[in-house]
Amino acid sequence: MYQSAQPNGPPAAASIENELRELRQSERQFRALAENSPDVIVRYDRNGARLYVNPEFERVNGVTSQDIVGKTPLQFSTKLRPVVEVFMDRLMRAMSDGVATKFDLEYERDGTPVWWFIRVIPEFDENGVVASALTIWSDISDRKIMENKLRESERKLSEILENVDANIYLKDIAGRYLFANRRACNLFGTSMQEIVGKSDDTFFDAATAKQLHDNDRRVLDHGERLNAEEVHRNLRDGSTSVYLSVKLPLRNENGEIYALCGISTDITARKQMEEQVRQLAFYDALTGLPNRRLLNDRLSQAMASCKRTGLYAAAMFVDLDNFKSLNDRHGHAAGDVLLIEAALRLRNCVRQVDTVARFGGDEFVVVILGLHADKTESAAQASAIAEKIRRTLAAPYRIETGPGGPPATTIAHQCTASIGVVLFSNQASDEDDILRWADTAMYQAKYAGRDLIRFYEPS
Repeated sequence: MYQSAQPNGPPAAASIENELRELRQSERQFRALAENSPDVIVRYDRNGARLYVNPEFERVNGVTSQDIVGKTPLQFSTKLRPVVEVFMDRLMRAMSDGVATKFDLEYERDGTPVWWFIRVIPEFDENGVVASALTIWSDISDRKIMENKLRESERKLSEILENVDANIYLKDIAGRYLFANRRACNLFGTSMQEIVGKSDDTFFDAATAKQLHDNDRRVLDHGERLNAEEVHRNLRDGSTSVYLSVKLPLRNENGEIYALCGISTDITARKQMEEQVRQLAFYDALTGLPNRRLLNDRLSQAMASCKRTGLYAAAMFVDLDNFKSLNDRHGHAAGDVLLIEAALRLRNCVRQVDTVARFGGDEFVVVILGLHADKTESAAQASAIAEKIRRTLAAPYRIETGPGGPPATTIAHQCTASIGVVLFSNQASDEDDILRWADTAMYQAKYAGRDLIRFYEPS
């Protein structure tokens, strides 16, 4: 058997007999290996004719060694001739250069793609001249099919990641970005190459970066999925958005967390719509004050606070005097402007913890929390607040009529208020009782001449 490619030529031999013995032993070993190999093994002479083919070659090609030994592949080529020519070129070049080579070769067999990984090993005679070449053909079709499927899966996944309506990203355990899809890159206003290796403080304000960091640490430290609403303030354009974020820990084959995957969906529009629905459900559309529904809830909370603290609270029913005359003379648009101004004045008369609600028409309800534990002292406090409200509402109004009607004019209007007040603490009553008592006191003020304050006194 010939020696495989060696830079120094054939080895020296102690004697011809020993050399022959070693050659026969090597040949037997080669035959044993070649004839039991799962690979196709073919030896070619210096001219490219086959000297030997193993049984696997015969099985794959459906021929016997007697049919092809002594002939070159080109003598049998038909439709595969272009492929055979490529192989022969690589084979003859390896023998000419005396350098082993390896390459892939692809063709179709009965309409099915076949891939071979081919190694060409020049063999030298005793003078160091290439006399033949051994080729080993490994069928890598299954591997290539899997690689192609994997590439196709990666292509589809990449297409999904690049087009999904969410920011998708990977971060390492130090919080540095490893990947960001197209939508995330658009959010940051830069390319993925500029994002990778950077952390959130590069792209968001300090408060946002801390929020994101804290959420990331919860996932990485506890190894659990996290769903969270996150408010993002972008340093690039100053925009603020609300995101629903899902964050998952990624583990290696040893179960160790090595990265985090995040999927963030912009829910800003949804949150704004929810707020609009909430406003419609609980707030007056004209003045922005709580409506009757929210007023009942605030009264319920006030009653619970009274029972818990032992302090009194007050409910004030406020009715604007002479409001109908403004509507009759100048129309509802002027009346609306006055109601908006009256609501603003009322809010400025009380604390942020108190409630000013529009009950309906020109009627308002004010709920004052945390008065004194003594009823007499609480009545004095409530009286002072009611008087402040009465004076504030009685100040002249200057109403600008808007476009769309008569020519714009300024209307001067005087509008006083009748105010009914009821104190409540931990007595057995409900929201309707309190409103009814305050309303009764308000009508007492109105019947007594208007622009007055009356406290409800049980009969």
